[in-house]
Amino acid sequence: MDRLGEERATMAASYQVGPFHLDLSRGCLLRGAEIVPLRAKLFELLLAFVRSEGRLLSKEQLMETVWEDTHVEEETVARSVRWLNKALSDGENANRYIETVKGRGYRFLLSAQPIPALARNGYEPNQADVVPPQISSSSVAKVPELRLARGWHVLAASILYGALYAVAIPLEIAYRWEEYGPAALKLSVAVFICVSIVSAGGLWLDWTLTSRGLRSGLLISGLAFLLSATLLYLALCQFLPSVQVTKATFETYTAQGAYFKDSLYFLILAGLFLIAPFHFVSYLHQELKLGRHGLVMRTLTTTRLTIVPKATFYLAGLLLVLVLFAVRSTFDHTHLLDNLLPDPNKNLFIQLVYARLTLYFALAVECLVWYYRALNSVKHECHKRETVFAEESKPSNKGLPHSYQAP
Repeated sequence: MDRLGEERATMAASYQVGPFHLDLSRGCLLRGAEIVPLRAKLFELLLAFVRSEGRLLSKEQLMETVWEDTHVEEETVARSVRWLNKALSDGENANRYIETVKGRGYRFLLSAQPIPALARNGYEPNQADVVPPQISSSSVAKVPELRLARGWHVLAASILYGALYAVAIPLEIAYRWEEYGPAALKLSVAVFICVSIVSAGGLWLDWTLTSRGLRSGLLISGLAFLLSATLLYLALCQFLPSVQVTKATFETYTAQGAYFKDSLYFLILAGLFLIAPFHFVSYLHQELKLGRHGLVMRTLTTTRLTIVPKATFYLAGLLLVLVLFAVRSTFDHTHLLDNLLPDPNKNLFIQLVYARLTLYFALAVECLVWYYRALNSVKHECHKRETVFAEESKPSNKGLPHSYQAP
């Protein structure tokens, strides 16, 4: 870019780019009254293209301009250009804004008309005139705090999850209740308390770390669940017999093996229905706090390419998984109960099987209901914040010279 172009670019407060309005002071891109959600790097990439004034930009130039303090691969640049093209094109004619010149770089195809900063007319903007690309404090005051019933969900899910591990202990020794029953009841109480506390703590850590913008929340939460289940199993191996206890016409697991299988099923359930959905909602909540309601809304309502965290599970998939679990569980439990051998403790065993089954699906349903309501709350919040932000984004021409009024 020549010196005249650089001077014009640095003095511009915003740009009219085809059907778009690029507002530098607010850090947002508008198509009419609609906000086009862009991540920070994509916004910087668009600004680099706009200031290039139609010149061809190589990948190296873009890397120096947009990722000057970060080492990235050329594929990162190419992928970001594709995402930017897709965001600008609204899913149609995805290559009409940025031309790819194979082996050389990229060229921005829209003409950009800089709108001069008000400082050129003797007006010096103060700090209040320059706001970050998020909802202002006045807007936040207009929008009620997002209600997710997070605390009640964590409490209910942790209690149900702890109860699963607690019920599994007397279940696996039920056929030898006279020998192991009293000790199993005492252990069940301790296991229930420990697992409930650890699971609630893991979810709390995930929410706290995610709210601080850290990416380790999901990993730490998952490790808390996994580590607690592992240590619990190793401890209970000192109590559970290493021989077959449940009597059936087929060969059954040992008490230790059966409890290990139970723990594995519980972990799978928690991972799919509790940990991953809770982390996803935590991520969406953090994005809303940063004012990225447009990105959140597109993530939830469209199939467009957006940046979302790993382990994103949607309701339709979870419902399908729950149905498959129910079908498999029905088959397995029918096979087990039909082949139990007569024993004075048989009825106790059957009752405990039904108790475990009830807790298992109660936890899945509770998580699904909360997830559904949380996503709806997030969508509703996005609509409200979009309305508030759109109102604030309308250009105000009051008190400005005619030559500088927004088009």
